[in-house]
Amino acid sequence: MLNSEIIYIIKEQTDKHHVSDNTGFSDEQILYYLLATRAKLLHDKNKNGRPISTTNQMSTPCINLIPAVNCPCVIPDDCIPLMTERIIPNSIGELISVSNPYDNVEYVKTKSNLAKYRSKNRFDYFNDSTSYFENDERTGKRIFIITKKPLKAIRTTFIPENPEEVYRMDDCNGHNEYECVSSYDLPWKLDPDLTKICIDETINILLRSRVQITDNRNDNTDSNVNNKQEIY
Repeated sequence: MLNSEIIYIIKEQTDKHHVSDNTGFSDEQILYYLLATRAKLLHDKNKNGRPISTTNQMSTPCINLIPAVNCPCVIPDDCIPLMTERIIPNSIGELISVSNPYDNVEYVKTKSNLAKYRSKNRFDYFNDSTSYFENDERTGKRIFIITKKPLKAIRTTFIPENPEEVYRMDDCNGHNEYECVSSYDLPWKLDPDLTKICIDETINILLRSRVQITDNRNDNTDSNVNNKQEIY
């Protein structure tokens, strides 16, 4: 299902209540409340310890690594501190996994205050394995990598607050398969049972926010799914 299909479902319900096309809700406004409601539903589910379907997960393209700057940790002498070149979009809960760009080697999660013990574990497996920790920043998360290998890139899987931020991420070479895709035509990322709740709650929010305006004109053009008010 695409964003445009979800938007149209809501327009069908809310357009019946407005007295004029001038008082209908814009597609951008509908999508804004849809995404905000989606994030709230998933945050509440995560906060209450309820399992969240893998349908909501997304994987980033490969993300370049650069030498760590201002690393909030103490690094063992035989390790290389690296960090992601860009910030990862805000997630629902913690990251699900961090791996190599081919997604066939998963790295071990640690904490910033435990990084200094990476070379002192009595198990060689943990001593030699690559580990990571998350560092929250205002607009998202930076991933720091503690490794003995000269890694160049990683990818990560998580549940994003706003799926479009992941769709718009360039890969290591600056390419993006969704570069020319409108927000309308991006896939909607939410499992079906929550999607129904999300639609209902968004409709309620929109109708409560309506400002009644008297106008006799109503040509119903904005209820046509082919008449998209383009979102960029």
